[in-house]
Amino acid sequence: MVEETYLQQLPASRYEVFEPMTTEAIRFFKDHNRIAFYTWGDKACCLPKGATGATLVGKWIAPEQPGGGAMCLPETEPAGAETAANADTNAPALQLKPGDVLVFEEVIDPETGFQREEIIAAETGKLKDAAPGYRNDVNPRHRHAVRLTEVVADTDPLNGLDITHITWAKEDALPFPLCLSALGPPPDCKFIGYVSIACGNVVLIDHGRTVDEDLDDVPEGDVTACCKDEGILAASHRNAGRYNPALPLFPATVREPPAGNTPAVQALAQNVRQAVAQIRLTGQDENSEAQVWQPQADLLASQADAAHFVTEFDGDGRAHLRFGDGELGRKPKAGMKFHAAYRIGNGTAGNVGAESISHVVFKDSRLDGFNVVRNPMPAQGGMDREPLSEAKLFAPNAFRQDLQRAVIADDYAAIVLREFRQTVQNAVARLRWNGSWYEVWVAVDTFGREQAGQDLLDAIACRLHRYRRIGHDLVVKSAQRVPLAIALRVCVRPDYLRGHVKAELLKVFSNKRLPDDRLGFFHADNLTFGDDVYLSKIVAAAQAVQGVQSVEVTQLQRFGELKNNEIENGLLPLGSLEIARLDNDPNFPENGKLVLDLRGGR
Repeated sequence: MVEETYLQQLPASRYEVFEPMTTEAIRFFKDHNRIAFYTWGDKACCLPKGATGATLVGKWIAPEQPGGGAMCLPETEPAGAETAANADTNAPALQLKPGDVLVFEEVIDPETGFQREEIIAAETGKLKDAAPGYRNDVNPRHRHAVRLTEVVADTDPLNGLDITHITWAKEDALPFPLCLSALGPPPDCKFIGYVSIACGNVVLIDHGRTVDEDLDDVPEGDVTACCKDEGILAASHRNAGRYNPALPLFPATVREPPAGNTPAVQALAQNVRQAVAQIRLTGQDENSEAQVWQPQADLLASQADAAHFVTEFDGDGRAHLRFGDGELGRKPKAGMKFHAAYRIGNGTAGNVGAESISHVVFKDSRLDGFNVVRNPMPAQGGMDREPLSEAKLFAPNAFRQDLQRAVIADDYAAIVLREFRQTVQNAVARLRWNGSWYEVWVAVDTFGREQAGQDLLDAIACRLHRYRRIGHDLVVKSAQRVPLAIALRVCVRPDYLRGHVKAELLKVFSNKRLPDDRLGFFHADNLTFGDDVYLSKIVAAAQAVQGVQSVEVTQLQRFGELKNNEIENGLLPLGSLEIARLDNDPNFPENGKLVLDLRGGR
């Protein structure tokens, strides 16, 4: 840790400052520093690529609600640790909750067994250099952050060990296989445990240092007077003069306001069009209490009494504040005093590499118990200010890059995918003449659902209304699902049971997510608009099942309709607004049916 007084003695050019992106209380727990994965006795256990869940060693206890203040003391023993820990296994107490972020990190090379050295120098709090001849084979790229969506306590019924199941969003799915345990190289073939760990006590920070400044008072302008009666002058009013104060220090930090509990991978993504200067402006005059003024991208939608302001930057990068005129945004009164708490620091200087952040500074109080502060993953997203010359060059064509008006049918689909990318995986639009004018039919295909909810359809229609072309009527509906009827004749190998092969075939051609996180052939996320159903793909999927010797497709057609030479042509064609469907639910055969005729086997 470093005292703030010591930091103030150093030139600002010798260090970069990062601050938490949350104003809520932050709690730290010793047992969250290094959390072991539970492998269920598997000596060669790995989380596959795309995994969205895991099991940790430790007993989950409900986290306490933190009190007021910006930060709570780090606890050497978390609350309830003695009662929560298993007396026989000394399992740690985990106070995880949905919304917490964990960083998965490989700390031992699974092939060689060499471990990343973590010797801490007590006097500096930094990692010491590796000893001479020390090998560091750990892959530094095998680090990944996830935001938890579910935490469930459990116990291994075989040994009574307390464990905790965690789940995270599919957006945070593992981009690589994460090894948890392994067998070392021969001839020793030693068991290597705890190859990877989960690191808690994670705080999202961004580049920028907070400073406080008193701005100049609002100057007085001309005097407005009016007549009360003949020869009688009414009370005069002193107007405010021109007021565009500049912040003394620059560059001011500009970023998109942090979203809620979004997936960890999206927390680092920044939309530059939504970015605003990080300024907290407080204004007060003699006759009123202090009021916070809110930064805005512009004042076009501000009401006359809205306490809004806009931050504008000159060619040198200095921030100037612009206020309303009394019609679009409130106009400050003459003599009003403003205090600005703003952040400085921006650009690529904040894109520091992994393990670059090594000190923590507490402004209000000193908190003991911290050994190491580190950033296991590199910073990203920092961009330098666009030069004025480049802005003049690219501004005339900027409108072509951002679609703001739907003219053709494809524009409507593109806007839906842009505005609803979290819930809609695909969209298709078509123009249709209804005899009097054009209608735009927009069909949407949502993630993980056969049909889009009416609330989502209404929200899409409302959003598209602002972009639609004059003369176009909007019709937004869910994708048109086409039920299929498929029959397969399968020859089973002699050494396989027909029942086992049939059960596996039903899984492969289901509309569900399989236990190994694969999608069934007819899962809602596996098909989209206009995807023709090819006979060859059906045969290939069935042939890949163990125990299948040969496959013949005896029926391939739309359910309840006549054949149309689908088998002879090798495909079942679908329209541009149609998606194939086969639920194989005996209670609802109208949603698609699969018939299996298994022969051979035993």
